[in-house]
Amino acid sequence: MTQTAETRRQRAVPQREDAAFNWEDPLDLESELTEEERMVRDTARGYAQDKLFPRVLMDNREERFDRAIVSDMARSACSGRRYRKSTAVPASAMWPTG
Repeated sequence: MTQTAETRRQRAVPQREDAAFNWEDPLDLESELTEEERMVRDTARGYAQDKLFPRVLMDNREERFDRAIVSDMARSACSGRRYRKSTAVPASAMWPTG
């Protein structure tokens, strides 16, 4: 006894106009930010584009690492935390286990 597979028609999935996917912000995080958080984000983005990007690009081309970039980020507080020169951060604080 032979059986033939049924052919199913492809149904178009209805799309709502307000459900358009935003590739710039796929999780819609922008709507969760306060005005102060947006200012911090914009400042960090500007610093990264204006100051870091050209230096990192050249370092990458020359296959080297410039430790001064980390110091500059710490001075400008773009690292998220200010470090004093004498402050040592234990490895367990940077890479927690478990």
